[in-house]
Amino acid sequence: MTKKKPSLRDQEIGRRIRARRMMISMSQTDLGDKLGVTFQQIQKYEKGVNRVGSGRLEELARILGVPITFFYDERPSKEGDVNMLLSLFGTMQAFKLLKAFSSISNADTRHAIVQLVIQIATGDGDKIGEPSASQSN
Repeated sequence: MTKKKPSLRDQEIGRRIRARRMMISMSQTDLGDKLGVTFQQIQKYEKGVNRVGSGRLEELARILGVPITFFYDERPSKEGDVNMLLSLFGTMQAFKLLKAFSSISNADTRHAIVQLVIQIATGDGDKIGEPSASQSN
């Protein structure tokens, strides 16, 4: 009997498990202990390598403090693809950046940081500190 390959849905559920676990600062080992599995099994769930059964998913929702619908919610994002955002949030760098950013109380500073990141992302970051063509005229 061949093992059924995890689907894109399995991978999406894994990304959401990882994102929520990181949101609440829980390690894979801690989650595995609470679930009664090894941290390696949690890694496999998060990568979508192993499928999460319905009973186990219900238990994960309880441990992570979310409704089971959290793993299936497909509300469209106005700013882009939800899957892309969840996979980005699954990186430690993004988590640290979001955590630090959320602690900035000054709205002008937050806005300036967002504008800087947009500049860098669009390729204008190479020119940061140099006057733009519109500023030099």
